[in-house]
Amino acid sequence: LGWRAFKWGFLDATFIAPDRAGCAPGGACWAFVVSRLDQFLYGFYPAAERWRPALVLLLPVIVFLVAVAPPFRAQKQFVGAAILLMPVVDLTLLAGGFVGLSAVMSDKWGGLSLTIAIATTSFVASMPLAVALALARRSELPVISLLATGFIELWRGLPLVGILFMAVILLPLILPPGTSIGRVEMAMTALTIYSAAYLAEVVRGGLQAVPIGQTRAASAIGFGYWRTHAYIALPQALGKVLPGVINAAIALVK
Repeated sequence: LGWRAFKWGFLDATFIAPDRAGCAPGGACWAFVVSRLDQFLYGFYPAAERWRPALVLLLPVIVFLVAVAPPFRAQKQFVGAAILLMPVVDLTLLAGGFVGLSAVMSDKWGGLSLTIAIATTSFVASMPLAVALALARRSELPVISLLATGFIELWRGLPLVGILFMAVILLPLILPPGTSIGRVEMAMTALTIYSAAYLAEVVRGGLQAVPIGQTRAASAIGFGYWRTHAYIALPQALGKVLPGVINAAIALVK
C-alpha cells in the first residue's frame, strides 16, 4: 500500500500542466496546487509585498530552531520574548501603514500566513486570560468561582464554527450604525476567548497537581495569595501541563 501511494503521489504524478486534461491519468495531479501555491500561502496579498507574509511564515521556524538549539545564555528569555512579540510583529507586517510599510487591508490577507498570524495572536492573548480564569474558578469567593465556571463551560460547550459565524456574520448586524470592525479582528477575538476557556481548564489541572504543602510552606514564610501563585504555584503548574498547553496550541492552528 505504501509503495502504491508513493508511486501514485510522486513517481506517476504530474506537477506542471496547463489544465486538468494535461495530468497523467494514473497519478496524482499536483499541477493545481503548484500553480496556486502563492494563493495557498499568501491569499490575495499584493505580489510586490509578499515578502511580508513570507516573513510571518518564517518567524515561527526561526524561534523553534533557537528553542531547540544547544543551550546558550538567555536562550529561554529570548524564546519567551519572541513568542510574546510575535503577534505584534505578524500584525505589523501584514497590516502595514507605518514604519515604511504600505497599508494592506485585511480582506487581502489569507492562506497559511493568515492562519499562523491568527493562531499566534489568539494563543498569546488567551494565555493570561486562561490563567486568570483558572485562578478565578479555584477562588474561595463563591460569586467569582461561579462566574468563572459559567464563562468557561459556556464557551467550551459552543461549537467553534458557530462562534466564528456569530462573531463574523451576526454580531456586525446588531452593532450600532456606522460601527465597523474587521472580520479578522472579530475572528481573533472569538478565537482568543474560545482558546482561553480550554486553556483555563488545562491550567486549573496543573494547579490541582501542585502539592498543597508547597502553598502552605509559602504561607508559613509570609507569602500572600498573589506572591504564592506567582512564585510557587503557577511556575510548577505550567511546567506540569506544558504538553497540554502545546496540544491546545496545535489544535488552535488546526
